[in-house]
Amino acid sequence: MSQLADLSPVKAQFDLGDYQGASEALGRLLLAEPTHADAQALLAECLLRLDRWEPGLAAIDRLIELTPTATFAHRMRCVALENLGRYDEAIASARTAISIDGKEANAFFLLGKALMHLGRDPEARAALEEAARLEPNVPLYRFTLANLLFEAVPAVAEALLERIVADAPKNAVALNNVGVLKERKHERPAAKALYARASEADPTLKAARKNRDRLEPASIRVTASILLALIVFGVFGAAPGMLGAWLSSHGHPTLAGVCFTFAGLAILLGAAVMVPMWRKKRGAVPERA
Repeated sequence: MSQLADLSPVKAQFDLGDYQGASEALGRLLLAEPTHADAQALLAECLLRLDRWEPGLAAIDRLIELTPTATFAHRMRCVALENLGRYDEAIASARTAISIDGKEANAFFLLGKALMHLGRDPEARAALEEAARLEPNVPLYRFTLANLLFEAVPAVAEALLERIVADAPKNAVALNNVGVLKERKHERPAAKALYARASEADPTLKAARKNRDRLEPASIRVTASILLALIVFGVFGAAPGMLGAWLSSHGHPTLAGVCFTFAGLAILLGAAVMVPMWRKKRGAVPERA
């Protein structure tokens, strides 16, 4: 029976997202055929999809025993080690994949990510730049490189993000982050437009909404604060105040005092509504996700 026939039912489970069921079936298959490399590779991928990093790593190590020159096995090993926080070993696995095939863009990308975890930014930048050079049409490579350079080399980060936006005009995270860099250069109209586009592309992106709202004209914020304060005072202050005046005029000073206290609290509450609207605005918020 061919390997393809052996794995086709399990592959169907995998394609449906049943990684647990597929991994169990592959475990049984490998008991009968322990040198079945394709089954071993699929088992390793199932375990990684289930975030079972330690068993996944063991499956990958077995796969590397069977196929030591398979670059994808060393790349998977790098992913597992990175998620286990074993960054030095992850770097070694990525370098092994690169030594087998120096044109593996994903291996350079994984190398760059692992180096970033260790704060080795110059090496990480070189690795990520090589990944982007080898596969310039993969936005993830450019986005990760832009994140790395966001503070240190903002001009390069902006160029990378703008290319992502050119290729994917509805990429909300890239739109927001270009807006942040524009705002830092005091290009507020351009930044505001980018924040609006980001919010429209993904209404759930909090950073874009905060940045957009923060750039509202001051007059709008002030008007909104005054209206809110008036509403608060009108609802919670005017009625107790008028009632207090009536009670006081009819010889009920104690009850009138209680009403005036409520009216005073309403004034304080109105002020509390206004102060946040006038407080100093925070800086632009990039999105790293």
